[in-house]
Amino acid sequence: MAKKRLTDIEAATKRILEKKGIHNLEEWQKQKLNERKMLVLQGDDKEWEKSVLDQEMMKVVLDSLKQGGN
Repeated sequence: MAKKRLTDIEAATKRILEKKGIHNLEEWQKQKLNERKMLVLQGDDKEWEKSVLDQEMMKVVLDSLKQGGN
């Protein structure tokens, strides 16, 4: 099975983490996702809330532009 090719941001993150002694990018990603999920479930993740709302507002604006600005 072919190994998944890392994106540029994944490769850069992996190099930085390795310098900090963290050698498993996938485990680090899982840990970060779990940390964020717990904050979201607790209602304490304002950064996530803002990000979701920003994404939803961008969708509304883009859909409006696609429909001729209505």
